[in-house]
Amino acid sequence: MLFAIPAGLGTWFLVPVNYTAHSLMQSRRNTLIFDVQNAEESGWEAQEQLIRGYRVLNTALNDGLMELEYIKEAQEDGIDPIDYLANVLIIEVPDSEKEMKGYGGQILRISMRGDDPDQLKQILEAVTDAYLEEVVTEERAEWLKQKDVLQAQYLEKVDELRLKREDLQELAKTVGTSDPDTANATQQLLLDQILYLRRQISEVREQSVQKQRDLRAYEQQVGSLALAGSILPEDIEAELSENEDLAEYQVSIAELQAELDAYKQIYRDSSAEAIKSREAEITRLQEEQAGFAQQLRNEILAAVRRGERKSDAQYNHERLEAESIEANNYLASLQAEYSKLALQVQEIGEYSADLERRQDELVHLTQVTNELGYELEKLDLELRANQSRVRRVDGGVRKPKTGDTSKRDQLTLVASFGALLLGIGAPTLLDVIRRKVSSVNQMSEGLGIRVLGNLPLLDKPKRRLGFRAPTPEAIEDLQVTMEESIDGLRAMLLHLPAAKDVRTLMVTSALANEGKTTVASALATSMGRSGRRTLLIDGDLRCPSAHRFLEMPLDEGLAEVLRGDVAIENAIRPSRMPGLRFLSAGHCDPTSLQALTKKNLSEIFEKLVDEFEYIVVDSAPVLSVVDSLLIGQQCDAAILSILRDKSRIVPVYETNERLRTTQIPVLGCVFNGQQNNIFSPGYYTYGYGSPQPLGSDTESPS
Repeated sequence: MLFAIPAGLGTWFLVPVNYTAHSLMQSRRNTLIFDVQNAEESGWEAQEQLIRGYRVLNTALNDGLMELEYIKEAQEDGIDPIDYLANVLIIEVPDSEKEMKGYGGQILRISMRGDDPDQLKQILEAVTDAYLEEVVTEERAEWLKQKDVLQAQYLEKVDELRLKREDLQELAKTVGTSDPDTANATQQLLLDQILYLRRQISEVREQSVQKQRDLRAYEQQVGSLALAGSILPEDIEAELSENEDLAEYQVSIAELQAELDAYKQIYRDSSAEAIKSREAEITRLQEEQAGFAQQLRNEILAAVRRGERKSDAQYNHERLEAESIEANNYLASLQAEYSKLALQVQEIGEYSADLERRQDELVHLTQVTNELGYELEKLDLELRANQSRVRRVDGGVRKPKTGDTSKRDQLTLVASFGALLLGIGAPTLLDVIRRKVSSVNQMSEGLGIRVLGNLPLLDKPKRRLGFRAPTPEAIEDLQVTMEESIDGLRAMLLHLPAAKDVRTLMVTSALANEGKTTVASALATSMGRSGRRTLLIDGDLRCPSAHRFLEMPLDEGLAEVLRGDVAIENAIRPSRMPGLRFLSAGHCDPTSLQALTKKNLSEIFEKLVDEFEYIVVDSAPVLSVVDSLLIGQQCDAAILSILRDKSRIVPVYETNERLRTTQIPVLGCVFNGQQNNIFSPGYYTYGYGSPQPLGSDTESPS
């Protein structure tokens, strides 16, 4: 209440009362006689921009507004008066869709809020007068401009329509008709003729091919000599057999032979005179026949050689050749006629499509031209009406008399309630934000993070008033407890199912000074002590500290390897611990940090995994820098180091979420600084020293 009451009273007196002044105007339809579609509708949204524009507001400012306190204060604040008015004016425009549907009489309201009614009234009067003046002039100019545009478009369409009609007439003369259906019918007739010609061409082509085949077969049959003009012996003999003179010889010889056969039947002696005379006559006739036949042969051959006669083979060859040529010529004539008809069909098809397209264009253009002429006439009538789109109502701007206190009342309630909540909730919220981890239950049960081990603090406790300093035996017991605890952590990691395949482990924390270096160094030492070839990498390039834990110098290390200055084999150093080798952070610079995002980081880890059985990386805090998230991509898993009464719950939760989001498996956490009463010194020294008294396992350490 101590905060709420002063806050409410202060708000009540400091927040001023706001007045609101209004200027009302009534709209008319944009067109009074017709719905002029081509005339610009000039929606009310555009009118709002016109009111806030330079022309209207500049005219209003020149009407005496520059002397008002509102304008002077804006100028003192470095605000342009026009920008000031454009931002403070509240404009409620009519519905443009309703007006396009024919609704008139809508209200255009210009308002302004402020604490001075007189200034509000004067500003709104000036803006309203400037708007009305600009609207009349602007709209009249726009309508005239629109008329000029429509006039130019109409004349252009009229000329285009005339040209298209002339083109259509020329095309109709070429086609022979202006009707596309007639052209299509003509095209169909030609297509039928083409189909008939195609069948004829197919038949004639087959006949021509057959004639060629017959000619080639005859040439192969009679041979080249017969075709060249030589006559065949059988042809000569055939011609001789038809000779009448030779036939007479043959008849005479046949008669004499018949007589000879008869005399041989009569006379037994072949030397009889009748027989001899007949034989001699037959011989003579045969010789004459042979001589005459030979003479005929010679004459036939001579006539063939002189070209006076042709052989039957030649006559047949010429006949077959003539038939083949005739068939080819007929085929060529049919093909020529087919090509001619096909060209005519193509031309008619093109002309027909062009004719139909031009007729459609002509119809469309005629319709557009008529519509433009109609719109032009309507616009001309609207211009003659010459009435303004808006008019002032209620006699102008009225001075506001009643202020609006709702905003002051609301702010007063909000300030009072906010101050009350701030007084109550601030300590609680601060406690939640700064809440620190004090027990392992907060990790396992509260955040759901597995606790892998509990480690005591190795810091030497300070001597306080009333308490004795720890003895050397107590310090030795604490070191033994630390070794046993870290060995337990090692056993947990080696036998945990989730860490079965883990060979590269990153140890990190949310923020700095939460024990990550102690956990990483002690775990690496324990791994080496167990006989495993182990490598400890100081991955905290910006703030290295693992070398101090191992009591080693800060030599060339990971930073130099990332830069390429040193080979990885030369940067790894042996430590005093058995089985443990160490790669220090080296001397960091921007180049080595940039190398974390490059491919050579993965190549470095691939070499190290082949050489060592287990690798422990002491990385930087997750919430401080991004280095841990980059190095973690090369590791199999990660564990968090939690320091009692130092680590805070919110950063630890955020760290766990970042690791999981970047797909870095989190095995769990190690709790540093666990109260010593859970580590029984008697238990850890059992078997190493002096016997313990009876019941010592239940005693609390002093």
